[in-house]
Amino acid sequence: NHKTAFKWYTRAAEQGHAGAYTDLARLYWEGLGLPRDRVQAYKWCRIAALQGGKAQLPPCDGAAAVMRRDEIDAAEAMAETWRPTLHGG
Repeated sequence: NHKTAFKWYTRAAEQGHAGAYTDLARLYWEGLGLPRDRVQAYKWCRIAALQGGKAQLPPCDGAAAVMRRDEIDAAEAMAETWRPTLHGG
């Protein structure tokens, strides 16, 4: 169930789990369980990259080639300001 997966990937990403970033990118890029949103997909790819990850998914490998400059700029701005909430501890 992609809607349930989205919920859990979002929670994991908010707590800093790097693998969840590319999982969210894939869900957004393919529109699995939610509307397709390439800006959000690219945002999560950029967050993965900023955290030192290597996103090997289609939305991360060639997204910029099919996106408008304003979409890329919006995604990069969101990625730059995003921080995990890191609950607990």
